[in-house]
Amino acid sequence: MASTDTPVLNARPRAVWAATIAVAAILLAFTVLLPMLGNNSSGPKLEAGAPFNVQDTMTFVPADGWALTSEDGSLFTIFSKGGASLIVLPAVDSTDTLEASAQTAIDGLAADPATTWVLGDPQEFTTDAGVPGIVVVGHSENDFSAFYVISNGTRSVTLDATGPDSTFSTISGELDQMAASVVILEGTAS
Repeated sequence: MASTDTPVLNARPRAVWAATIAVAAILLAFTVLLPMLGNNSSGPKLEAGAPFNVQDTMTFVPADGWALTSEDGSLFTIFSKGGASLIVLPAVDSTDTLEASAQTAIDGLAADPATTWVLGDPQEFTTDAGVPGIVVVGHSENDFSAFYVISNGTRSVTLDATGPDSTFSTISGELDQMAASVVILEGTAS
């Protein structure tokens, strides 16, 4: 009987080592590889000047160098460039005013217990299609957040950009350009 117990005892250390190696690989992926991928915008590059359709509810034109990094079937689409991310939500039925939408963004940033945000005043703009929009930009010690809402009175689109504050001056014009390119499509809202 002693000979049959020995292989079982020898297998345990191998199983422990295999589990340890698997956990180490997972930790390596989360701490090293994923941040590298996010910073390198490793997704497919989008063709500058070509409209991108977001779930048949809206289109916008991504600026040069932005990559599609994630697309959830019904919730959001994420683009990235240089460590910054742009989360695009599909158009939804909404009768909220632009001011109310801006206040929601302001309240959300102000309620963040981990970060002190310095918020700019909401700025109104008009898209290339003539639809009104509003943007609220906030800066913290290390990050920025730019929250855009475009509404035609019955449907609205939200774009939320975040990233290292050091990238904001480089990409802020591109963010404004992409928001101005939004076209809300008629049809069933998500």
